Amino acid sequence: MGKKFFIFFVLLSCFEVVDSAASTTQKDIYNAIISGYTKEVRPVSTTNSVLNIGVMGYLLAINDFDEVAGTLETVLVLGLQWTDEALTWSVANYNNVAYIIIPQSKIWAPELFNVKSADTFVPIGSGSFKVSVMYNGDVQMMPGGIMKIKCSPDVAKFPFDVQTCSLEILPWMYMSNDIVLSATASELDFTYFELNGEWTVMASGIKAVLKNGYPFLTISITLKRLPLYHIVNTLIPVYFLGFLNPLVFIMPCDSGERSGFTLTMLLSYTVFMMVINASLPQTSSPMAILSFVTFGALVFSGFITILNNFQLRMYHRDENILVPNWLVKLSRTLACVSKRKVNPGITAIEEHDETSGSGFNKDEDTVTWKRVVDVLDIFYLKADFAASTVQKDIYNAIISGYTKEVHPMSTSGDALNISISGYLIAINNFDEVSGTLEIVVVLSMQWVDEALVWDLASNSYMGAITIPQSKIWAPELFNVKAADSFEAIGGGNFKVTVAYNGYVYMSPGGIMKVKCTPDVTKFPFDVQNCYMEILPWMYTANDIVLSATASQLDLTYYEANGEWTVMETRLKSERKGDYFAFVVSLKMKRIPLYHIVNTVIPMYFLGFLNPLVFILPCDCGERSGYTLTMLLSYTVFMMVINAALPQTSNPMAALSFVTFGALLFNIDDYNSVSGVWSLVAAPNIVWKDDILTWTPSSYGGIQSLVVNQTKIWRPNLYNVIVAEQFRPISNDHFRATIFNEEQYIGNRQVF
Repeated sequence: MGKKFFIFFVLLSCFEVVDSAASTTQKDIYNAIISGYTKEVRPVSTTNSVLNIGVMGYLLAINDFDEVAGTLETVLVLGLQWTDEALTWSVANYNNVAYIIIPQSKIWAPELFNVKSADTFVPIGSGSFKVSVMYNGDVQMMPGGIMKIKCSPDVAKFPFDVQTCSLEILPWMYMSNDIVLSATASELDFTYFELNGEWTVMASGIKAVLKNGYPFLTISITLKRLPLYHIVNTLIPVYFLGFLNPLVFIMPCDSGERSGFTLTMLLSYTVFMMVINASLPQTSSPMAILSFVTFGALVFSGFITILNNFQLRMYHRDENILVPNWLVKLSRTLACVSKRKVNPGITAIEEHDETSGSGFNKDEDTVTWKRVVDVLDIFYLKADFAASTVQKDIYNAIISGYTKEVHPMSTSGDALNISISGYLIAINNFDEVSGTLEIVVVLSMQWVDEALVWDLASNSYMGAITIPQSKIWAPELFNVKAADSFEAIGGGNFKVTVAYNGYVYMSPGGIMKVKCTPDVTKFPFDVQNCYMEILPWMYTANDIVLSATASQLDLTYYEANGEWTVMETRLKSERKGDYFAFVVSLKMKRIPLYHIVNTVIPMYFLGFLNPLVFILPCDCGERSGYTLTMLLSYTVFMMVINAALPQTSNPMAALSFVTFGALLFNIDDYNSVSGVWSLVAAPNIVWKDDILTWTPSSYGGIQSLVVNQTKIWRPNLYNVIVAEQFRPISNDHFRATIFNEEQYIGNRQVF
């Protein structure tokens, strides 16, 4: 037993010795390769050498895809590999140790930035990862983490949509003649990927690209939504409601449930619209087809509600009131269409038999109000299901062979005339500081497309249909004074109404932010003039002519603003060079009451109170506090006024000069009544310290050294007539400079 214990002890001691030797060897390797190493420069033998960095990627998880914010959050790890010629050693000299793992911060490593980051713009990994260094200089690093990237969602086919997002990785400040990024794999590695319950990864890709002389590495991820949740909770209920909606017309009018039925259906569609819109981005390019479907169903449900109200009103009319002849004829016609047998010979009204279960009298030849309602119910029920079929036929007929990529030329070859008017809905905000005006504007446009015509008689006399704008040619109008995004107004996601004679009506619009140079000279009694310039992009005056059908914006739907009132609007079409421009001008006047009450009156009231300091007794002890309070008040008012005005010198608000003058006047008052002064001083302190000596030739000829003053002795000097806190003049944040003997007249001096 003792012998076995001895052997175990010997083996354990050997393991400890080997482990200690290995640890010592790694330390020796580390000290050897780091000694004299410069981590701040690119590790190449010559300046002209190009450093190649191989990159691969591991996708660990998809945390979230926010369609509303347009961001994708993933957990991604990059595998990087490069060769550092300064980090080599002989394996034979270090106990056959082939590699060591050291902190990334100890050697040079590429700072890779994701230029499509949606939150922080910092290097991937930020120097907190370890690196593996091989004996031949090969360095491997695997930085990564949670990455949130911008990704423009395409929700046109929601919930059957496919999203493609990409990261663009760049070695910051290095051009392609310094560093080359090369993909060591064509796609991401999914070995450690955790499945997501909402999205599945269809494809991924890694490729190196060159952009303007800089090496980029693009990592693309294609995601497909798992639609079952939305099918069960959104699609099936919406279509089921669409089937139930027309069934209101088979309910008896005297059941007392018809109005409740239609209103409940209308409310249901409203709720589904809110649910769908809450999960989709508020963008018009592109917009989900499901949103259009739900909106159309909502309008359709509202139309049924209106029809039902008229039906109930007719049903409950006094039977002694004669049915108009046109309605009698209409009901007979519709009854024939609906396969109902009606004798067209009699139009008189007889008393209704209360025992009759239907809307007809026992005399089948009599047309009553209830009989009219019964016939219309049957017609509406059938028409609701048949109207969509006619519209589909018209749509297929006019779209077949239609080319939406070219603008519709007239047979005469003249320029296409587009008539435009506008509606001002609201003034959201006027930011004087940034010089931007945010308004809600809707444009009403009309033009003729001779390719979109059909015969009325052949299509059940359907005079017009409404289709997506993206299915036909429509002018791309750009606001060249835009202050945020430069894109076509409406973005191609509005509906258009096409009449049988080829007339097309479109009303794009939305929230528009335009640049507007503010004139705040008379603030808060200022008047601002802003305007938009709308151009049909790429179309000259020979192609398209814009004509204003009104001289000013229509304010029918305008919602009053609490800060600005509209004085005047103008619409005009003018030719600028080779193009036609549609100019929308807006003249606004500020409503000054808020600023008068909160700024102007208090400031002038302070101006009246300020000189009253001189009627206070000098020995009352209140004069300094009084003037300081007044000074602080003027400072606050200057900050309030300046925060609301642009930082421009031409023009500058007169109120700013007035407040500044009052501030100077108050400072003069304060100096007159106060005996306290403040100054900023920097005393130069010099003394000799015999301990702080060195020989410059032994330290590379260094003549002076800057250190933190907390590292050496220094005197604590006090101002004995201080008016505030009694403490040393200096603090621990200052630095001291130590000079050698030759440089400073034979003494070691400290400042």
